[in-house]
Amino acid sequence: MSQPIEMLPRKRLASGRHRLRRGAVLPLFALLFPVLLILAGFAINLAYMQLTKLEIQVATDASVRAAGRSLSVLQDTYQAQAQAQRVAALNLVGGRPFGTENSSFTMEFGKSQLTPSGRLAFEQSTIAPGGFGVYDVTAVRLVSVAQVPMLMRVAPVFSNDTTISRMATAMQADRDICLVLDRSGSMEIYENEQELIQALDALIASATITSLERDLALNNLIFTDTMLANFDGKLLAYAASVGPYLRGEIRAPLHSRWSVLEESLDLFISILSQTAQAERVSIASFSDAGQVNLFLTDNEFDMAATYRSLRPSGFTAIGAGMNSGIATLQSTAGARPFAAKTMIVLTDGINNQFPDPISAAQNLMDANKMVIHSVTFTPDADVHTMQQVAEIGNGKHYHANIPSELEDAFRELALDLPVVIIE
Repeated sequence: MSQPIEMLPRKRLASGRHRLRRGAVLPLFALLFPVLLILAGFAINLAYMQLTKLEIQVATDASVRAAGRSLSVLQDTYQAQAQAQRVAALNLVGGRPFGTENSSFTMEFGKSQLTPSGRLAFEQSTIAPGGFGVYDVTAVRLVSVAQVPMLMRVAPVFSNDTTISRMATAMQADRDICLVLDRSGSMEIYENEQELIQALDALIASATITSLERDLALNNLIFTDTMLANFDGKLLAYAASVGPYLRGEIRAPLHSRWSVLEESLDLFISILSQTAQAERVSIASFSDAGQVNLFLTDNEFDMAATYRSLRPSGFTAIGAGMNSGIATLQSTAGARPFAAKTMIVLTDGINNQFPDPISAAQNLMDANKMVIHSVTFTPDADVHTMQQVAEIGNGKHYHANIPSELEDAFRELALDLPVVIIE
């Protein structure tokens, strides 16, 4: 018969040993807490410094690009500095507008030079910053400095503010430019058609001419001797030159839309010749279809001779003209691989041939890295469509109702140099 198992009493640990373990971590925590605090300070301050460096670099890049853009359009270094300051203030560095408290920048003007290693480097100009018409200044360098207060003061490394400096350089790039010009029949119309209509209506009101004679003048360019006797100034010169134009003795009537375009292009080429960039220009035109008239060249005489040899006639094939123009901006036609590609499309009317200009712009942008600007002239132009063309082409749209506005548009286009950051 089995014997009953006797349960042995549990041994109790001495209460003294319990007291020895209690609070053992507290001295260790007290010893390590300063170390943890220092490491946390390092981590927070380093992260904050990296964020601030990024903010300063973004502000510097934005400011120098704005300065380069302003210098390109206005050709004025004072204006470039002012524009940089305005853009800088829109960017926050450490929660404060850049260029105000504890941050500043200095700006230098000069040129971008190609080094033997193939890099573009900044070379400061000897011309003092400021002034108008400094055409040999093609690059802007901006050096930013900011005093950054540390979020956690950790002596001795992060006990004081830290100075962070950043630099960016923007240069104006060379351009290969294709002018796509409308030479449809409407370009033979008087530069201010509303003025002509008002003059003819006044002659009808005074019973000097008939409504039929008015319509023949507007639609068929038939001006009677009576009309010529009552016209003056530009309107008289236009009406008197229509006869020689219709007989093929001259390419376009005086003060017609085409002659106004020629004068604006003269200004455009003249301004290009004064910039420090090496720009090349090609010309395409459209009426019933598109046509290449001149491949890329830097010869100003050839440019002017080409558009002054064209004669307006026919329909308005804007899209076809754009498709013809792109051929001049491709490498097989002598386009430079590192030059910015720009297309400027001018029209005074509405596309009435295939393809439409919006589809043409989309196809061109899908296949090419370029910018498309559009210019519309006179109230007859399809402003909405050409605005879309410029939007698709990442460019600008300009509208002109009178000759002086057309000149202003081409002046700005000539000075609208692409700005790229090189360092």
